[in-house]
Amino acid sequence: MEPESRKQKQMSLQMLEVMLQAINRREEVFRAIESSRTDDEARKAVAELLRVGDIRARLVLDMQARRWTLENRNILSGQIQQLQAELDSL
Repeated sequence: MEPESRKQKQMSLQMLEVMLQAINRREEVFRAIESSRTDDEARKAVAELLRVGDIRARLVLDMQARRWTLENRNILSGQIQQLQAELDSL
């Protein structure tokens, strides 16, 4: 696999992992967002809570409500497993 493709897969994996982490910690994430006065504060609070950078925190804030369902959580888990297996086989 080309280095760029591997890097893209790793980035995709990291994005999926933060989305799943947010779903699994949804009560904490929602509290952090609700207690924020501005979008910027919410982004910083989510970044700190999940220990991620601004881009991944923004990804969590931009998640559509339908992504928080059990079905989508299972889909995310499957995608993470698949990407991890692909990366492990390289």
